[in-house]
Amino acid sequence: MSEFIGVIIGDGNLWGAHYEIVVTGDVKKDQSYFEFLANIIKEKFDYSPVIRFRGGGLRLVIRSKKIFGFLEKFFPDGKTAETVRIPDGVRLKSVLRGIFDTDGTIFFSSKPGVEQYPTIEITTISPILAKQIKKCLAKLGFRPRIRCFKEIHDTFKVSLHGKKQIIRWLKTIGSSNENKLAKLKLTSQAA
Repeated sequence: MSEFIGVIIGDGNLWGAHYEIVVTGDVKKDQSYFEFLANIIKEKFDYSPVIRFRGGGLRLVIRSKKIFGFLEKFFPDGKTAETVRIPDGVRLKSVLRGIFDTDGTIFFSSKPGVEQYPTIEITTISPILAKQIKKCLAKLGFRPRIRCFKEIHDTFKVSLHGKKQIIRWLKTIGSSNENKLAKLKLTSQAA
């Protein structure tokens, strides 16, 4: 469930009026990942979420007072993109995996002397969450950096740079999203 809480932190919404939980994703890349998430909910709560296409995106929809109440305990102040934080009582590596699988990316950039420099990046508009992610990653032996982009509505990017960091992520945290896991493996070998 810690991983699913990380997913909620990343791309999830809690709608109290209807006891609805919605996770959004990419239609082309996240179908199998959403099936994985649906299985977590099925195993934990004996409830089958609905996976649908809507508004050009993929949606995992849960309408359950029981599940909403369970998740609401982890977000006592509600869940807004600007104020979201990692709650107490979760498994750190699992929640980071859920956040990465929804709001993380892997890419190569150009650096003097290195044509393909690998980077993992998690993007958020919550300064609290950015600082928490950085602190958690440092605790796990990573060398994270935070950058703030004022021109993009105060967007914060927590980054890990270089092959060693990619390999450490793969071994320590990993990914349950097949698309991102394949990129992590490819990047760790090619870098």
